[in-house]
Amino acid sequence: MSRAGKITSWVIGIFCLLVVVIVVVIATFDWNRLKPTINQKVSTELNRPFAIRGDLGVNWVRNREEPGWRRWVPWPQIHAEDIVLGNPPDIPEVTMVQLQRADATLSPLALLHKEIFIPWIKLQQPDARLIQTADKKNNWTFNLANSDQPENQQQQPSAWSFRLDNILFDRVHLAYRDA
Repeated sequence: MSRAGKITSWVIGIFCLLVVVIVVVIATFDWNRLKPTINQKVSTELNRPFAIRGDLGVNWVRNREEPGWRRWVPWPQIHAEDIVLGNPPDIPEVTMVQLQRADATLSPLALLHKEIFIPWIKLQQPDARLIQTADKKNNWTFNLANSDQPENQQQQPSAWSFRLDNILFDRVHLAYRDA
């Protein structure tokens, strides 16, 4: 074998090994290690407590409804158990929403076109408490972390788009209290 052939073989072999290592790392990664980071970032962004207290994981499945070669691309199905979203600081109750489990699927090919496409989200046993105080403050209006910037310092619109097709609810409990 010529020297160019050996170099080409080594490059192809290293590339294939790298792909296999990446696939194994993603498939065996413990997603629960990301919970503290996710909890902190979401709490900071929403200006209220947020926690995933149960299992967090990702399963990879092929979407057989996709045409042609796209049906062979695995889609991540994300699940999180025992999720709690708290109230803003000026509402005394502890939680606004508690979910037993949330599942969602993300289209990986849409990310190539700067689109976050979630065909469905399933919320199992959501328990929501909507509260409005006597001074007309409520817990369903969110004051996001970067929403208090002056207008002349507002961020430019993102090049990314978001699409959510379906939200499925399973055994909802909704309570509403207006002082």
